[in-house]
Amino acid sequence: MIGNYLSVIVLLLLLTALGSYCSVYSVTGRIVTETTTGPVTDQTADYNDLKAKSQPSVFSGPEEIQYLLDMCFVYSTDKYDYRLCPFKNMTQHERPQTVHSYNGVIGVWKQWSVVNNSFDRLVFTDGDDCGHTDRSAQMLWICNRDMNLTDERIVGVKEPKRCYYEILFASYFGCENKFIYTYLNDTAKHDWDIIETNYYRKLLTDYGYQWSLRQLFIRAGIVSNQTTTMTTPEQLNDDNFDDTSLDTCRQSYQSLRQQNRELKQRIESLEQQLNKN
Repeated sequence: MIGNYLSVIVLLLLLTALGSYCSVYSVTGRIVTETTTGPVTDQTADYNDLKAKSQPSVFSGPEEIQYLLDMCFVYSTDKYDYRLCPFKNMTQHERPQTVHSYNGVIGVWKQWSVVNNSFDRLVFTDGDDCGHTDRSAQMLWICNRDMNLTDERIVGVKEPKRCYYEILFASYFGCENKFIYTYLNDTAKHDWDIIETNYYRKLLTDYGYQWSLRQLFIRAGIVSNQTTTMTTPEQLNDDNFDDTSLDTCRQSYQSLRQQNRELKQRIESLEQQLNKN
């Protein structure tokens, strides 16, 4: 009898979570006001007149790399200077500087890309208009020791797809274990432990497990609670949820509702039999 009641409670909790998941992933992009980018000291390009579509997100991630908030890095090619300020923005400046030279915003710091529950890349969105899309970028961490480097620097910039850029950033953090759990505070670790325990006890489905972790990452400020239209050439499944369509979500929801109804009917039948006895 108690076991049946527990099953109903678990199903109701999953229904609530699944309903929230559907609503989260149907949210459209937020409307932002235009703001100027931060001040710069390099006067070789016209940085100060640049404007971004949004403010950068609040810093999130390991405290050991928070000092990067106050740093910017420049990478030069024959045609462009690329200026990267981690956790703030990335800009592009055509060389040489003339009246008609391009100076623009490639992207504003948005969130982390999470792969296998680990910090993976920095995601920059809301760049300048580029045809029917916005410019965007991702910063990839490279181990500087593998390149015999002792400092931090940009070691490469590429544009594998029009209006989408990838920045290779060499740093000691690129050599570190990036498993998110390691860097969370005690409260967030406790919440993660509960999720893992419930998943082990089969109180969470694979779907519910991924959704619960996603909510934890949102509360920790690691990822945004809004979807983004940015894609990479490889169509990276950055947050482990892109493969689940809204139709599949609704079908799963309806299936759980049906199971819930059947369990309630069984409990009512058992109660009637007990009352008769």
